[in-house]
Amino acid sequence: TLMRSSAASDVYKRQGINAEYGTNIRQKTSMFRSFVGRSSRCITTRRRVCIVPTLTTDLFVAGRTRSRRFHDDGRDESFSRTPPPPPPRQTRFSLPENTLLYAVVGATVAAYALLPPVAASGESLSAERAYELLLAIGSHKNELHLAMNMIGLASLGSALAMEIGAARVVAVHIGCGLLGNLAFIGYNKAAAAYTSPNNKRIAAEYDSRKVVGASGGVLGVGACLARLRPNARMLVFFVVPMRASHLLALIALTDFVLLPPPFSPLPSLSSPGNGSVAHQAHLGGIVGGLASGGFAKRIRR
Repeated sequence: TLMRSSAASDVYKRQGINAEYGTNIRQKTSMFRSFVGRSSRCITTRRRVCIVPTLTTDLFVAGRTRSRRFHDDGRDESFSRTPPPPPPRQTRFSLPENTLLYAVVGATVAAYALLPPVAASGESLSAERAYELLLAIGSHKNELHLAMNMIGLASLGSALAMEIGAARVVAVHIGCGLLGNLAFIGYNKAAAAYTSPNNKRIAAEYDSRKVVGASGGVLGVGACLARLRPNARMLVFFVVPMRASHLLALIALTDFVLLPPPFSPLPSLSSPGNGSVAHQAHLGGIVGGLASGGFAKRIRR
């Protein structure tokens, strides 16, 4: 529909142009602005074109306003105005965005202070003791171990929550923690079978090795974040800046080199079989985090 004022009709007659034969809105707009110049205002929408005499030319397309102001000396000043987004919907009982993530951190600290530690081992694969695989994620060896894991979970989890949400961050943390515990147990069983397949005493010794801590889950969250945002800047020990992908590669390489025998690439640098750091669980959590990040990327597409 074309609406024209009497002043605009005179302009059409002087220019000898009939704007009603335009094929689409864009062609009409360019044709109007070519002969209207300073003496009219062009407002274009998807269904209506209106010419009004004025000194300002405004073009409204898809909710975005682009204005052109003409000065007496012929200068053309263009600027854009985007309408502000609507205010967020207010609810009476709204919770902070990362409440669930911080609740997991608080529950882990409370479990360390109030409950006895629960460790996962080869015997945890039985149906009667399968719960140990989950409870071992919330148990820690000492206060330093607890503090490092919870600081890492709170900082990395908050950054990852901006990408996938706090609930999915908690799911990634628990899933990667379980995968890390299973990787620790599987590595010990493979080591027992490789070292002495017929020696039950050594096999029982490998099965008795235990793991506690949320390190696998925390590294899984970090690996998922590095997969989604590889160029994100991180401060190692709150001092050294490093990209997320480079930091993840450094941690994974360190854990691989320090694997305990018999599958260690450098036995002279690896920790003993019953060492204090479960590098197998770290690698298992990293693999789970990379898989989670790849799945999240695929969902986005």
